Amino acid sequence: MKKLALVMSAMALGLLPSTIAAQDSAAEETASAIDSQAVSIARASTEFLANLPALQTGWFVTYDEIIAGREKKTYIWSGSSALERGKGYRSTSERGDSTREYVYDGNDFTVASLDRGYYASLSISGSFDNLVTNLQENHGITLPVWEVFSAQNGGAFLDDIVEATYHGVTLVGGTAAHHLSFRSSSEDRQMWIATDPERPVPLMVVGTDPYQQGWPQYHAFFHNWNTAPKFQPDMYSFDAGDDLRRVTLPQLRAEAGGGEIETGQ
Repeated sequence: MKKLALVMSAMALGLLPSTIAAQDSAAEETASAIDSQAVSIARASTEFLANLPALQTGWFVTYDEIIAGREKKTYIWSGSSALERGKGYRSTSERGDSTREYVYDGNDFTVASLDRGYYASLSISGSFDNLVTNLQENHGITLPVWEVFSAQNGGAFLDDIVEATYHGVTLVGGTAAHHLSFRSSSEDRQMWIATDPERPVPLMVVGTDPYQQGWPQYHAFFHNWNTAPKFQPDMYSFDAGDDLRRVTLPQLRAEAGGGEIETGQ
């Protein structure tokens, strides 16, 4: 009866049964293109990370820049990051010949160029997710591999997918991992997630921009996961000492080697 009422309403709006059938077919094709097992594994991983009180990981990222529509230049960004929800965040990274340290205690955020002798601080209060949003929207800063630490946005990509595939189990650095692939309206992404149901951490992620000539990619590798770290009380304190000079963020970018590390592009 409900189906008949829907058809009658559609006819009243000038829609033919063939149109309804085509729409139903398209919906069914989209549903059949999404492997529920792949989505379930990926969501379990994002929810596991989001519910951890504290976490720490090392990471190694490569990302491409397409030059003149043809040449592909690859950059390397590596480091380690730690988060204790409700207390603070700390990350150290290297890119090119420069190092950065990011420190947040829930009220103040500092980014320092340790090798160049500069640092800049901003007053920002709230959660880690609030920090991420504030830095991106107001200062053009993207924290390294922030998505795996987010309690709110880690699974946002999965809400937009139109295809999902489960490729089985493979080894990543000697650890068994589920190999998954997804396609959304903005990005193609592959994930390798540890098979341990008690600790489904991501081991590798590869993203592809299908809309830019040359199909640039990023590769993110994660290692030395600690899902129950114990940090020292001064973990989120930043001590400039006598070696670092405080500057504004634009000055730090100009004097300490540019802002590409902060933007993370």
